[in-house]
Amino acid sequence: MTKYKMGADITDLKQPDFIKLLESAVEWRLTKIGEFSIMTATHALNTEPEAIEYIIEGLLPYRSNTLFAGETGSGKSYFALEKALAIANNEDRFLGFKILKKNLKVLYVDTECGENLLHNRFKQVVKNYQPFTGENRFFMMSKVGRQGHIWDAINTAIETFKPDIVIVDCLYNTASNVRMDMGHSLSTLTDRMTDLSEKHKITIEAVHHFNKGLSEKGLVIERIQGASPLLFWAEHITGIMNTTTLPEDRLFRVMKSRKGHDPNHYYKLIWDATEHRFINEGVTHNWLQYLINSNKKKAWVAFLAEVVEVADKDGRFETKDALNIGENPPFSKSETTINRWLKNLTDSGFLEKITHGVYKKTDLRIIDELSDDM
Repeated sequence: MTKYKMGADITDLKQPDFIKLLESAVEWRLTKIGEFSIMTATHALNTEPEAIEYIIEGLLPYRSNTLFAGETGSGKSYFALEKALAIANNEDRFLGFKILKKNLKVLYVDTECGENLLHNRFKQVVKNYQPFTGENRFFMMSKVGRQGHIWDAINTAIETFKPDIVIVDCLYNTASNVRMDMGHSLSTLTDRMTDLSEKHKITIEAVHHFNKGLSEKGLVIERIQGASPLLFWAEHITGIMNTTTLPEDRLFRVMKSRKGHDPNHYYKLIWDATEHRFINEGVTHNWLQYLINSNKKKAWVAFLAEVVEVADKDGRFETKDALNIGENPPFSKSETTINRWLKNLTDSGFLEKITHGVYKKTDLRIIDELSDDM
């Protein structure tokens, strides 16, 4: 190509040189404006997006920001530790869900129970994964003393062990100067987690608490402690809660997912305290039956028994029959209360609504309805 003097412009180019420049030109594409990445329709049509991948099918997405929330005493820490060890040990499944990626490294960060208790829990849970072959794929760290610079320490551990997954148990204890109920304050914490996940290309799972109360609503994201930045940060949220039936019964659910997984199913889990493991009994379509308190159980059992007595030969009865029973002794409830009972019993699966104002009792029984405490 001809050499041109300083200050030459395109009008000074000879035709052969101009053609060579055109042939060697690289298409320029605007890719970012501020914090937003830019994609044109043309680029989107002519390229393939990265596949949505899971570490555990439906439960734990790959390279994502995830949140695992639950009630106090529901076994969140054991659940998280059991899951971490299953992945590190290259198990085929966790609670029946396929583990799709193998040979992943897991870093489990304890900010709550301390080194000795964490060591004990590890020994209890790892017995369920024998032979354990994940010695070089599983790492633990436990907070000692005051909180200090927890996220700096986690970053150093990630650089040291190079894990694919980091489980932080629990999030609340990493936030000494953060107000969980204030969006601008909480965003400083979610920003730290985002920085780590993007910098190291990892999956982060934060173990977190529910607010107290509202258990009758089941597993819904509104119960999670914290302001909206945490819910926006989490691309995938799972949850666990206690029940009012047996002490070992739990409910588990995918509560939110941007990855396309259906979050509607409730799973009934059993906590085996002897073996220190969870057992998945499968999907329950009538999860509300596990959240009925003892007083309501007694009232419902008695109410259903009375309603069945006035039902026709096909087991059907009308709203007016239910009101006649419920508004008089021994129940003496208001019309509003009885209508709410009918809705609750229908939603729970104990009644079937045939048509407007007509119901039929199903074969479903209230858990423990014949036990001594009823």
